[in-house]
Parts: sequence; structure tokens; C-alpha cells
Amino acid sequence: MIEGEAVWKAGEEGRYSKELLIAALSRSDTPLGLTLVDGRTQDLVGSGELYKLVKNPAAYFIEYRDGLRATLLMLDGALRDYNFAARVRAWASPPTSFSSRPLPT
Repeated sequence: MIEGEAVWKAGEEGRYSKELLIAALSRSDTPLGLTLVDGRTQDLVGSGELYKLVKNPAAYFIEYRDGLRATLLMLDGALRDYNFAARVRAWASPPTSFSSRPLPT
């Protein structure tokens, strides 16, 4: 596990896919930041807003025995729901993603 600025540096170095990060974030029903202020949609990564919203990012890098690689990014402060994106070699389309809302409290 890595935390803090090391997470952003790992993204710049290509340890995780920014394309998949953007795909997952784009599926959120509850983005924070400028969307809360004026309702506009936003590119959290491209605008730099993600780096302002997430005070203590964390990442787990998982490598399975069969060669599958996964990254779990914990970006508290950017969204209120859980999102996922994956690249599947057999598919010609862009990464897939979906959003799962947390249970009401």
C-alpha cells in the first residue's frame, strides 16, 4: 500500500491507468467539488480538482497468480459512491465501468 503524494506519483509513472481512473470517476452519481457548487459536470482528473479534493489518497497494487493486475484507489473526498473500471483485452470497446451507491445511513 502507498499513501499521499506517492499515489499521484505512481499514476504519473504509469503504475495505474489514468484512462481507467477517468472512466471510473465519470460514472459517479455523487462527485464532489465544483459539481456541488453549481451542478456542472467535471473532469476531476483533467481539471486538477481530484488532487485538491483528496487529502490522503491510498492505493493497493494487486497481482494475481494468473497475471491479472488490479489497483484499488481509495480517494476519500472525491465521490460519495463506489466506482469500478476494467480493461478487457477481448473487447474492442473502451474500458467498462459502473457505479454502485452506498447504502443510506
